[in-house]
Amino acid sequence: MRANNIIYTEVFFAPSKFIQNGLDFEEMVNFLVNRIREEKESDGITIRLLVDVSRSFGPENAMNNLNRVLKLRHPEVIGIGLGGAELMGPARDYQAVFQKAREAGLRVVAHSGEDDGPWAIWEAVELLKAERIGHGTSAIQDPELVKYLRENHIPIEICVTSNVFTGKYVRKEQNHPVRYYYDQGLPLSINTDDPEIFNVNLTYEYYKLWRFLDFSLDEIVDLIRQGVFASFHPNKESLWSEMEKKIYLVKARYGLKR
Repeated sequence: MRANNIIYTEVFFAPSKFIQNGLDFEEMVNFLVNRIREEKESDGITIRLLVDVSRSFGPENAMNNLNRVLKLRHPEVIGIGLGGAELMGPARDYQAVFQKAREAGLRVVAHSGEDDGPWAIWEAVELLKAERIGHGTSAIQDPELVKYLRENHIPIEICVTSNVFTGKYVRKEQNHPVRYYYDQGLPLSINTDDPEIFNVNLTYEYYKLWRFLDFSLDEIVDLIRQGVFASFHPNKESLWSEMEKKIYLVKARYGLKR
């Protein structure tokens, strides 16, 4: 993260398979929280966790994961997300889980529109009240959905490398809908999804936007800004001010203009 000039990140943590294999949720989270605090102390990087309640294991498991989160209530664990295999369960099956999470003050996000159509994204935003949509590659099929996401300021978490790898709606970088979404004014956040699996980092994700999708340097800086304001950081203006200083230094170092 340090090599990519990351100073704040929200990390998806999927515990279900580990629990199924006999690991203890509390021990896992306590270990992660300790590492998060060490990272803050050593490198000044702030890390927050979003726990994947996971549709791959069904609604009952999802509620169990939420209850585990609520029992611990670490400040580093700020919310839940609906990840896992999208076609294994519609968002509507998880309404009770997400309602309980929201009532408890947790932030909520959902992976949607990666393997399913725009109707799945509609369910995520209308029934789950998801504050961000992960992937969202099928939203381009529904202009009304694009308009809704824009007008309601619901960001899409863009994962170019991951989307090309899975290949459902995006077969090559040049065809990724991020260019269209940006031009339509949708709020966006650029992400790596699974950096170890896809052997990618955040810098390379931004490089692909420039290389394959004709994003200018100014537009990439704007996407970084959008990512800051799409986050759940409690003081986004302060975070962006810190990022602007880093961007200025990088531009000055390499003589970058636009």
